[in-house]
Amino acid sequence: MPPDEIKVQIPLGVSLSDTYTFDNFLPAANGLVTKSLLDCLQEDEFQFIFLWGAKNSGKSHLLQACCAQAASQGESASYTPCHKFHSAGSNSLEGLDNMRLVCIDSIDKVAGKPDWEETLFALYNALRDHNGVLIVSAEHNILECGFQLPDLLSRMQWGLSLRLLLLTDEEKTEALMLRCQIRGIDINIDVINWLIKHITRDMESLYQFMDQAIEQAIKQGRRITIPFIKSLEDGQL
Repeated sequence: MPPDEIKVQIPLGVSLSDTYTFDNFLPAANGLVTKSLLDCLQEDEFQFIFLWGAKNSGKSHLLQACCAQAASQGESASYTPCHKFHSAGSNSLEGLDNMRLVCIDSIDKVAGKPDWEETLFALYNALRDHNGVLIVSAEHNILECGFQLPDLLSRMQWGLSLRLLLLTDEEKTEALMLRCQIRGIDINIDVINWLIKHITRDMESLYQFMDQAIEQAIKQGRRITIPFIKSLEDGQL
C-alpha cells in the first residue's frame, strides 16, 4: 500500500484498498460527485457531504479515495465502515475530533441507535468547530435512513447531498478496462463483455473476480482470455 496510507486512521481489523483512488474510479454519470468531493478537500471551512446510492455504486471506493487524497496532501484522515461495527458501541468513532477529514461509511447502519447518534452529533460539532471535513455514506437519502435525534438530522440536512448512480453495462466494461490498464494488463474488450454477461453484473463482484484473474495471469505469465476466465470460474487455476 502507498506510504500516504499510514496517515489514514482506521479501526482495528479494517484495511484500505490501494486500488480505491480517484484515478481508479470511472466517474461516468457521477462526474459532479467526484468533482464535489475533490473540491471539498481544498476548502478551508467546515464541509459536510452526505453521499448516497444503491449498494455497489462506489460509495466505499470514493470515501477511501478521499482519505488517500487527503493523506497525499499531508493531512490527517480516518475511515470507519459502520457496516462492520454497527453491532458494537460507538467508541469506533473516538479520537476523531481533531482529524482534518473523517469518512464514515454506511452511516445508515447505525441510524436509530442512541449512542451512535449522540456520538455522531458530537463529532459533527467538533469537526465544524475546527473547520474539518465530514463525509458520510448511506444507501438512502438522509430522510429515509431512520435517524431519530432531531439535532443530528438537522445538522446533516445542512450539508451537500450527493447521489451516486449505478454504472451501465457499457460503463462497467470501461471501468474494468481502466482497472486492467492501471495494472498494466492488456485485455480484449470482448473478454470483459463476456465476463459481465456470463459471470456477474454486480460491480463489486466484477472487481473481485478481475483482481483474481489479474493476479493469476501475472503469476502464470498468461493473457486473460475467455478460456482463462472459464478455468478461473471453475476453480481450475
